[in-house]
Amino acid sequence: MSTADDRPLILLDVDGNILTFPDPANDFSDPRVSWAEHPDAGRYNPRVVPWLHELATLAEVRWLTSWHDEARTVLAPALGLPDFEVEDYRRYSDPGTDYKIQAVRRYLAAGRRVVWIDDDIPHSHAYDDLFHRGQAGSGLFMVRPTIEDGLTEAHMMRIRSFLAG
Repeated sequence: MSTADDRPLILLDVDGNILTFPDPANDFSDPRVSWAEHPDAGRYNPRVVPWLHELATLAEVRWLTSWHDEARTVLAPALGLPDFEVEDYRRYSDPGTDYKIQAVRRYLAAGRRVVWIDDDIPHSHAYDDLFHRGQAGSGLFMVRPTIEDGLTEAHMMRIRSFLAG
């Protein structure tokens, strides 16, 4: 039986990943997707909801988002998502490094395989270090959706492959 500590971990951002933000004057979002609107959440691809349920069967999923607890108390109930834990940004104390990067580093250092889904993965020395470690087979897989389309089937195929391997 696997425990949360040996299962892969998915760190999930909200905006630009689940919720999307097309430019109304120049919307090039995927025309094959039927978008939905929710008054508590915003525009999203309804296919994302079953994908996140699926991911929860393959890995531990945690919110890593500026929504903080509202991802759990507002967004998840509004869209019918599982009650994922929230990665508390206050536990990270290095003011020179983004708390999301600190979280990813923490789990990699603990030996966890990590999928980081975030449209706004910051470009910095710390990011470059993580990216190169991910390329070197450190157990990190970074997914960077576009803010217009969010998480897509192509991303899901790559995430499934990483989690299976």
